[in-house]
This record gives sequence, structure tokens and C-alpha cells, in this order.
Amino acid sequence: MGIAKQHVVYYQLQAHEREVIYIPMHHIGTKIFYDRVRKLVQKYQSEGYMVYYESIAYQLTDSLTRDQYDRKYRYLTGAHPAFQKALTADSSASQKQDSVRNYLGKPGIIYQPSYKQLGVFLPKAYRADIPKTALIDAFERTYGTISLPACDSLTALSEAYSCDGAPAKVRKIFDQQFVMALRDAHLAQQILELKEPKVLIIYGKAHYKNFVKLLKQQDANWVQKQLLSKN
Repeated sequence: MGIAKQHVVYYQLQAHEREVIYIPMHHIGTKIFYDRVRKLVQKYQSEGYMVYYESIAYQLTDSLTRDQYDRKYRYLTGAHPAFQKALTADSSASQKQDSVRNYLGKPGIIYQPSYKQLGVFLPKAYRADIPKTALIDAFERTYGTISLPACDSLTALSEAYSCDGAPAKVRKIFDQQFVMALRDAHLAQQILELKEPKVLIIYGKAHYKNFVKLLKQQDANWVQKQLLSKN
């Protein structure tokens, strides 16, 4: 997962006099790593780059509807709400939670700071992501409505999750086709359609490879170069 890394390895993509900088993120890491991310964000924003950021958060005023979506997401991923903010799509939910448990509490390891704390000027930034609600809706349109088992319905979201959750095959489908592939395609499409001349993407490390692949499938002119934070 790269949790213990201190330097930021990031990428520059160029085509048609446009430039995209992609900073691959993991949602727990070293304070030094996030400090360096913040410096990069400040640098590129000062040079006129528009920030595109990752977030599957959603806004629902109906608490019952929110509760149902959160329970379905927990069922599909096996992720307890306390871990969700620290998880990326690098691996299966159980592997992610084990990794989080192994690292949290170690000196210098923290949760990813908020985008505001990372220096993002949110009023001018763009959320280039798909809300959790839309991911679940897309899954249900393809595979049918999720009927939660009694254990999932009765276990409060604030409680430790000990239900069986979705079968491994279903979890894999949701992770690969929706958490990963659908969001990768959405991000690539935003870059192609919105045509900002200078973009700074702050997004999960696990999404980068497929994002670039999809971008180049649509336009082979994109050229990438790896960069490294210097301080």
C-alpha cells in the first residue's frame, strides 16, 4: 500500500498543450508524505492548475435512506465504517483492514488529512468521482436489488461488523467493476471532456494504471513521465 513512504512519487501527463499532474494517494500514511503532498498542491495551484479530487462521499437529507446505502456498502465491501475512510481499492476489504490495523498507532502514521488540510482550495476544486450511492445504484441496475440478510439489518453501523457480508464473488464484482473500473472510466472521461489546460489530480494510487490506459485508448497522444517530490 506504500503506507510507510515519505517521498511522493507522482506523474505528469501531456497532450495537445494540456498537462495533467496525478498525485497517487493512500488513505493512511506518514505525516512527512502528506506534508510533501500539501507542498505540491500549493505549488501547482499557485501555477493555475485546477484540482480534481477523489471522494465517494454523498449528501442525503433522509437519514433512513442514508442508513440503507451505508448498510449495503458495508455488506458489499465488508468494511466497518470506522475503517472506510482509511481504505483504498488496492486489495480486498479484509486485506485492507488488516493493513490498517497493522499500521495505525505506529509513530508517524496518520489518517490522510482533509483536502482543506492538504491545501486544496475547495471552492475552485472539482470532485471527479462517483458518489457511493451511485456506485450501489449502478450495481443494482446490473445485478438486481440487494436484499440485506437479517444480520446486516440488525447490526448497527456503529457496531463491530461480524456478519458474513456478500459472497466473495459478489464482493469481487463490486470492487473490480464498480469501485475500480467504473470510477477509473469516469475520471478519464472527465479529463477528456472538460478540457482544462492544467489539472492536478489527487486520487487513489490503485486507480492510476487503469486511468492512464483508458485515457490513452481514447487519445494515444497522451505521454506520461514519473516525477519525485524533492523536499
